[in-house]
Order: sequence, then C-alpha cells, then structure tokens
Amino acid sequence: KMASLFSGRASRTGAALLLLVAGADAFLAPASLPALSGNGRVACVARRNARSAPSMLGETAGLTLTPELEKMTRQFAMVPDAKLRYQQLLFYAAKLGAMDADLQTDENKVKGCQSVVFVYATKDEEGLIHYTGESDSQLTKGLAALLVRGLSGNKPDEIAAVNPEFIKEAGLAVSLTPSRNNGFLNMLNMMKNQALALK
Repeated sequence: KMASLFSGRASRTGAALLLLVAGADAFLAPASLPALSGNGRVACVARRNARSAPSMLGETAGLTLTPELEKMTRQFAMVPDAKLRYQQLLFYAAKLGAMDADLQTDENKVKGCQSVVFVYATKDEEGLIHYTGESDSQLTKGLAALLVRGLSGNKPDEIAAVNPEFIKEAGLAVSLTPSRNNGFLNMLNMMKNQALALK
C-alpha cells in the first residue's frame, strides 16, 4: 500500500520532497511530511523515482548562477506542485535570520516592491559578499531568503552575473503576480548593486 502512494504524480512529488528534506535544512522540514516518514521502503522508492525523472530538473546549464542558487533552482524544479513550492518559500521565510532594526533604513529598502523589503550586504576578508534581509510579507520574505542563501558567499562579479531567469526554471514565477515578480527583480538588482559597490 505504501508503494502505491508513489504512483504517477504522487511518486514524483514524494521523491522530490524526500530528496529535498535530505539536503540539511534546505527544504521542507520532515514534520511537514507525516505521510512520507517511518518507512525505509518508501525512501528507496523515492530515490529510484527521482533518478528516473531527469525531465523534472530545471534547465540551468544555460544560466549563470552561483553554485548554491543553481542547487536550489534544481531542487525547486523537482517539485511538480506549485502549492508545495509556495510552502517552501514560507519555510525559507521562517528560517531567515532576523535583520538588525538599525539596518532597516531607506538606503537598504528595495524600491518598487509591493511589500516593504530591506536587504543589506557586507564583504568578508576574503572578498566574499554576505547578505541579510527582511520583509513584512511572508512570501516576499521567502524570496528574500532564497536570494540571501543563494547569493551569499560569492564574489561581487559572480553575483552580478546571475541570470534572473532562474526564477522561471525553478517554477516559482507561476506563483508570483506581475507586481511581485517586478519586486523580485528589483530585489535581485539591488543586491547586485550592493555587491558591486563593495568591490
């Protein structure tokens, strides 16, 4: 009976989610997947189905992405359900560290966003950029967390070269209204500019 849970679309969804959960704290917490836990056979079936479904992966080869951003793009693309991808963004929002209130200034505020969003960049002694962010909207905060995680730890030129089309390859664009999509692009562009300013 458990094996039957992974037929068709359910199989692909279960495979993707189990693999994503396996990636440390990157994807959905195990507690959110009660139907998929407690059975070794299920995990084996999930891994087998994931290996046999390469068409689910985003075509990221033609995009210029940081290693972490490429990894997350592929992970999101493995989940065939838009609702689950949306829930994952909310999970990212919950995992995003608190931003110091002193950094939530007009200078660090993203212009043209439907929600209030702040992003701030610093550079370490190795010349790598690290970000923090905050928003009053959980969805936008999840997008900010995606970028904070995906862009941090890279050099300014590497960040500036990131292709914004990855949001489509990840399957997230379908969950965004035109105004939120524009806000996301404004957020990414501001983070690129902050990185370049620290060169």
